[in-house]
Parts: sequence; C-alpha cells; structure tokens
Amino acid sequence: MQSHRTLHKHSIPATKPYAGKVGRPAGTVAPKIQGEKVTILDNGYDWDWYPAEMQQFREMWKAGISLPDIAVRLKRPQKEVALLWLNESFEGRIQEREGGLLGCFV
Repeated sequence: MQSHRTLHKHSIPATKPYAGKVGRPAGTVAPKIQGEKVTILDNGYDWDWYPAEMQQFREMWKAGISLPDIAVRLKRPQKEVALLWLNESFEGRIQEREGGLLGCFV
C-alpha cells in the first residue's frame, strides 16, 4: 500500500502541482476508443460572440456583476454567457473574483 502522500497507483507526490496540458492535442484520438463521435453543444444556442460583446462581458465581470445579470444585460441566455465565461477564463482574459459567478453584490 502506498503512503497517503502519493496519488493512487502513481508515484507522483500528491502535493506536486500538475504542470502538463489538459486534454489531447488537436487531431489525436485517445487510445482504444471506438464508436461514433458525439458533437456536444449542438443544440440551437448561439455560441458566436462579437468582440464588443466579449469586451462588455469582461468589463461587467471586473465590475462584480453576477453572471445572471450579465446575461440579462447582454440579452443572451445564461448558458451562452456561462460558456463565454469558461472560454474567457481558460484564455486568461478574466481572473477569479470575490463572489465567483455571483459577483460581489451577493
């Protein structure tokens, strides 16, 4: 049995941060996966954003406005704004903030 200081079935110390990239490189296929691929998020939502809308989102995020209120102001469903939030977060264009998705007016 391994010590509590290592990850299960691995010899990587549990306190060592993961420094690798998340996900597979584009165009590669995970080993031993078969069957048809499923396209997700192909459900009638509009995932396209104008740069000006994205800038408005970043300004409202920085101002502490909640995600539901941002959706109202941008006249977009919360799911579309949530995906924009995720993209902006992954791209490093917004930072974590006090209050998280609910903002600082909670």
